[in-house]
Amino acid sequence: MPEVFREFGFVFFFYANEGNEPMHVHTRKAGGFAKYWIEPIELEFSQGMKVNDLKIAEQLITDHLELIKAKWYEMSMIVQSQIKMIINFMRIPCDL
Repeated sequence: MPEVFREFGFVFFFYANEGNEPMHVHTRKAGGFAKYWIEPIELEFSQGMKVNDLKIAEQLITDHLELIKAKWYEMSMIVQSQIKMIINFMRIPCDL
C-alpha cells in the first residue's frame, strides 16, 4: 500500500495491485475511507467519511495533483518492471 502523502489527518495512498483501473487514489481518515478518480477528479465511493471531509479530501487531491500523478507513474513502472522480471524468470530453463 504505497503512501502518497498525509495532511490534516488524511492518508492518501494506492493499492499496488488493482489491475488496469484508471488513475485513482484512496484516502482514509478517522475510520472512514474513499476512492477518487484523478482525471477528472471525481469521488468513486466513500464509506464512513463526513461530507465536509470528502470536500477537504478533494481539495487536497487538487492541491497535490502533480505529486499523485508522479507517484502513480512511479508505482506503475515498478509493477511493470516486476512483471517483466517474473516473465523473464519463467522463460529461463531450470536444470534441477
